[in-house]
Amino acid sequence: MLGKIRGALDFREKLRIESDFEVLSRLQRTAFQAGRCGSARPDVMVLIQQAMLKGRCVEFTYRRHPDDEPRWRRIVPHGLVHGAGAYLVGRIPEDPRAPIYYLLERMSDVHVSDVGGAPAEGWDLDAWLSENFAVWRDDEQHDIVLRILPSGVSRAREWTFHPHQSVVVESDELVIRFRAGGLRALAEHLFGWGDSVRIEQPTELRIEMRERLACAHRVLAVDGMIPPTCE
Repeated sequence: MLGKIRGALDFREKLRIESDFEVLSRLQRTAFQAGRCGSARPDVMVLIQQAMLKGRCVEFTYRRHPDDEPRWRRIVPHGLVHGAGAYLVGRIPEDPRAPIYYLLERMSDVHVSDVGGAPAEGWDLDAWLSENFAVWRDDEQHDIVLRILPSGVSRAREWTFHPHQSVVVESDELVIRFRAGGLRALAEHLFGWGDSVRIEQPTELRIEMRERLACAHRVLAVDGMIPPTCE
């Protein structure tokens, strides 16, 4: 498409646009964020998109973890999700369990299956994603209640923890509520809020946070640094 547009322009306009592109390409970057170093091949994404359009399954070999032996999979595609990596959302045919994530970078020998497979009528990818925290998902959903203390209110007003969150002002604090899984990922995210957030619900999230703190405590203790206990 870009080539067709350029081909329709006269010489002087082409020179002006090329100059603009060169300036913009030098002065724009995506900020680096620590995360997955793998990337999905465009050809894999195209095959998955073809399968979804045709109402077919996707077949591939998959490593659940990098050191695992690859195993063959036939999956009903329910969507593609982009975040800290690219993911196929899908499930095994005739399996009543909810779809799960498959990292595209861990797929190989990908092709469109001859076996039909499409999401059930009414499947809503957005609704399914709203049950997660980021791209992390638990078998059980939890009612999350976070109290933002005064030191974190200005930041929290510019922040979204979850697309379906509600925010209530209570005096000089904020109370944020949403329903989601992925408690470990949420606990690790809350580290970045320091002492400006208090977990009010659920108990399981408080337990997960204590386990993450205990892990950090053990690592620091190896170096002879014993951090204070936080209550």
